[in-house]
Amino acid sequence: MAVVGGFAFGIVLVNTQLATGFIPGEDQGIIYAVLQTPPGSTLEYTNAKSLELEEIAKEINSIRAISGDVVAALSSIKQAIGSVSAFVTSTAASVEEQTAATLEITRNVQQAANGTQEVSANIEGVSKAADEAGTAAAAVLTAADELAGQSDALRREVDDFLVTVRAA
Repeated sequence: MAVVGGFAFGIVLVNTQLATGFIPGEDQGIIYAVLQTPPGSTLEYTNAKSLELEEIAKEINSIRAISGDVVAALSSIKQAIGSVSAFVTSTAASVEEQTAATLEITRNVQQAANGTQEVSANIEGVSKAADEAGTAAAAVLTAADELAGQSDALRREVDDFLVTVRAA
């Protein structure tokens, strides 16, 4: 992620700092030449040589075309760098979105794990309460059986007493 961000920053920096051409705007279309004649040459000789140089420059029409081509190529390079910069920026934004989504998924999984632990603890509590209820039910059943036995014994005593009272 840091590498992509660094790459994007570098492209943007280079794209904003580089000029669109190697020749300053005020010098576009101008050719500079140094004409050096032997020491002691006359002014006429120097002027003649400069006219020869001018004629040679006029004969080479492709110089202008080449400089135009260079400017066009540099413009294309600048556009390509801009496209790459936009792509890198878009890719970095996508990576950032994916990172945020991954963090959200991680939080959700952690919450689900915590919920599962709570459910497990609640099931354990319900199981313990069910065991206690079963134990209490067994005690109630035992008490009911004893009470039924005592009730049968009391009924026999009452029946015996009534038989004795009726016979008297």
